[in-house]
Amino acid sequence: MKKSYDISELGDFANDLEKKINSLQGKHQVTEKQLFPDSWIAKYTKFKNWNEFASNAPWDGSFTDDSKKLEREKFVSENSNFKSWQDMINKASSDYVSRQISD
Repeated sequence: MKKSYDISELGDFANDLEKKINSLQGKHQVTEKQLFPDSWIAKYTKFKNWNEFASNAPWDGSFTDDSKKLEREKFVSENSNFKSWQDMINKASSDYVSRQISD
């Protein structure tokens, strides 16, 4: 037996959710602080915040510098719950979207 539900009360919620989802479409500039908030870094790495995580990397420069790929992959796998930088970015991005929708 199928149940039916009256979802008319969800109107404002559904409209708000749709606006949030639409605002996330396209390309966006997201800072490290937005992508990797302190609570996220503390949960998934051995560090308390992004600055501590990045400053402990064994090279100078950006995490996106592909010339440091092997060092970056080793650092990420040894100091986080992720096997690779891409895995870390994927999870952080997914969590970022979830935070934007739920706020």
